Amino acid sequence: MDVALMVLIALGLAFDVFAISISQGSVLGEVKARGLIFMCLIVVAFQGLAVLLGTVTIRPIHIENMSAEVQKTWRILAAAIFLAEGGIKIFLVYYKKSIPEIKSDIDLKKITGIAAATAIYTYFAAAACKIMQFNMVWTWAVIGIATVALVIVGVYVGYRNGELRKEIFRGGGGLLIIVSILIVLQYILGLFY
Repeated sequence: MDVALMVLIALGLAFDVFAISISQGSVLGEVKARGLIFMCLIVVAFQGLAVLLGTVTIRPIHIENMSAEVQKTWRILAAAIFLAEGGIKIFLVYYKKSIPEIKSDIDLKKITGIAAATAIYTYFAAAACKIMQFNMVWTWAVIGIATVALVIVGVYVGYRNGELRKEIFRGGGGLLIIVSILIVLQYILGLFY
């Protein structure tokens, strides 16, 4: 179940980057490998830093040495983090505006700012994953792979199809809400064991 949760978390986190990638792809005259590679590197670097910081923040607590009841309380906190992130992502979909302009290459300055902003979600998600006692190397790897995949797919989807309806981007928030429900069902109520 932990692997399934990690994949859902990674996809939920990467949905913002997917939206930005579609937006970037929709304004390109042509997709250049160099810009796409730099975009992936920038986003993954910020995601990796956020996972590292989230892990370091929670590490001193030593949740694994606590009683089962105290661990359950920490897991409730982890579920609340994912629920809040999912709700915020769904709420913010309505306030994102795009201003299309044709560009010759991906706007790396804009991507850097967006990557830094979306890394905040990843920081809190990584802290919640550490609370859940997930293997943080695997967590970072799954988040990184999902992010790179959705960046590449997003740029090409945007390039081929233009902007998509913004309602599709509620999916990332929805996935994080599902994660919070699964944490409650598995780790707090004891189902799925």
